[in-house]
Amino acid sequence: MKTIWVLSAAVVMSAGCSEVSTPYPVGTPVTQEQAEAFNGTWQHEEGLSHLRHAGDGKMVLAHLEWDADDGRFELTQDTLVLGRIGQATVLNFPKDDDSSRYYFVLVQLDEGAHLLAWEAAVQAFADAVGAGKIEGIFENANDVRITTEKVAFDAFLAEQPLHAMFDLEKPMVFRRVLDLRD
Repeated sequence: MKTIWVLSAAVVMSAGCSEVSTPYPVGTPVTQEQAEAFNGTWQHEEGLSHLRHAGDGKMVLAHLEWDADDGRFELTQDTLVLGRIGQATVLNFPKDDDSSRYYFVLVQLDEGAHLLAWEAAVQAFADAVGAGKIEGIFENANDVRITTEKVAFDAFLAEQPLHAMFDLEKPMVFRRVLDLRD
């Protein structure tokens, strides 16, 4: 599970992190070409992760981690979902193994050599819920769970400037080390 958090901009890598979640993957379906542009092996702080398009905008993420206690490598695989909001791409990933709740991050390929990822700006979504622009609940002091219907939430996001809804000041950067695009 750690791999999902790493590739998805470390949304919940440490306790107490704020988060925004939805009951569905955010965005409209991506094309096969848009999804396959993300195929590859990506280097990040935690090591290497492999990302491969599996069809219908679903991406399979694989990561090897060393288990010092067992003295062997452990393979983790997760299914992520790419979506489009206007011209922007978002990467959705399930909370734990619960596909009834998703986190999402804004992602961008920088000339194909780097994958940039930005967390949702939690306060912006909290403010939108508080102002009645979208429906949601506050699960604790730091978390916002969006309850607005998918079509309405996607439309809301499409109308917002990206810099207002995502923390563009602190991208997580992944470097492509192996290009697996067909």
